[in-house]
Amino acid sequence: MAQESQLNTKKDKDNNIENSKDSNNLKNNKKQIEWRRNKVRQLLLRGNTQAEISRTLDISQPTISRDIDFIHSKYITKSKNTYRRLSEEYINISLGIDEMIKNSWKIVDDNRTNVKTRLKAMSGIKECYKYKMEMLGTENTLNQMNTLYQQMLVKEKELTRRENALKAFLEGRKLTQQEIDRETDPNRVF
Repeated sequence: MAQESQLNTKKDKDNNIENSKDSNNLKNNKKQIEWRRNKVRQLLLRGNTQAEISRTLDISQPTISRDIDFIHSKYITKSKNTYRRLSEEYINISLGIDEMIKNSWKIVDDNRTNVKTRLKAMSGIKECYKYKMEMLGTENTLNQMNTLYQQMLVKEKELTRRENALKAFLEGRKLTQQEIDRETDPNRVF
């Protein structure tokens, strides 16, 4: 009986160790994915294409594509098409400017390029950074649009609730104009 108890205790310890290993593996996998996505984001910001990122990190291009979609999803909230399109365009423009900066730095760093061309590339880099600074104001506008949209959703839900209440009330009996006005008053709280 004592040996059986010791065996059960040993099995419990082994199960706890396995569960602990599984938990550690899951944590490590999450950390690896987070690390990979951060690297993909960094390389994206430097203007690298999906293929370049895939080669640099030695990771399949579909995985890179999913990571990019994940990164974009963090910046694009679920909302009406206009806000989504503007957000996507903002990201695309930002990535395009980053690509121009990357290519301009290649020109500047190339020893075969003459001085005049290098200076033009550096001037282009300066302009790109100027546009990026201007885009920060656009980002604030997008955030304000998102806030307004969220407020609009709340009001739409409230309006739908009131319409449903009114419809149910109307089905029960005919209302007087005073009752209709009271039931549809936007300032009235149920």
